Amino acid sequence: MRLWAAIILSTLSLTAPARAEPVTWLMPAYPPAYMLEHGGADQRWVGGGFAEQIQTWFIDHTTGYESEPIEASMSRIMALMQSAGDKIYCLATTNPSESRAAFMVFSPPLYLQPSNRVIVRTDRLALVSPYLDADGAVDLPALLRDPKAAGSVASGRIYSNRIDSALAGASELDRQSSIQTPPKLLLAGRADWIVAYPREIEWAWRANGGDAGSETRPYRTYPIVGEPAFIPSHIGCSKNAGGRRFIDQVDKAILANPDRPWSLYMLAWLDREDRAAVEAAQPSETR
Repeated sequence: MRLWAAIILSTLSLTAPARAEPVTWLMPAYPPAYMLEHGGADQRWVGGGFAEQIQTWFIDHTTGYESEPIEASMSRIMALMQSAGDKIYCLATTNPSESRAAFMVFSPPLYLQPSNRVIVRTDRLALVSPYLDADGAVDLPALLRDPKAAGSVASGRIYSNRIDSALAGASELDRQSSIQTPPKLLLAGRADWIVAYPREIEWAWRANGGDAGSETRPYRTYPIVGEPAFIPSHIGCSKNAGGRRFIDQVDKAILANPDRPWSLYMLAWLDREDRAAVEAAQPSETR
């Protein structure tokens, strides 16, 4: 009897499906990456942020995991990542940094995106043109010294070491608590220029009634002297055994899809000029 019981238990253990491992996807209110109902997103686009679409793509192309997306502020996201224990937390699009690498593991690059730009109203380009170098990049410290050109940025935001250092010494600069406010001020004519990602001004313009199919925009974006023109985006997960296992599956999904269809979700939030620049800069194997 005992022998038969052992055989039955052994058979059941071999045939029973493996238990799905839970993965929690963390989503900050950050349009157009995350279009959350309580995060200020236009109701037309709630749930359709490009990072949410990328997240869904990888959920559909990884196996053995049970995914749960939850809304969280960036400060909470970083706290959860640092105190994850054996839990798997993931962020669909993030930029690796030395500090984050201490508690996060990252996939290979998903795509390139334009880095932070100086974004200028098209009717005020003359205010910024004296500060462009031969490659069309803005000398940000010089622009900041010009009292005639009114700029706006988000206070507390980490742009980059070079940009943050330049902004720290600017006494006349308008500083807003929300990253969504400077693009709105630019479009309203209350700022001449801002520092932001191109996708952020494009989202603000469309939310204000702009037509995505239009060939013209009320703004123009310029790279900043000393900054990389483009930065890669990655999936980042908690730095533990479970996070590494999940990133291994993400790596396999990326290798199996060299055309990188998920990059189209981000490209859809760039104007024609910025999108063409990204596509030209993208390595051939990521197109």
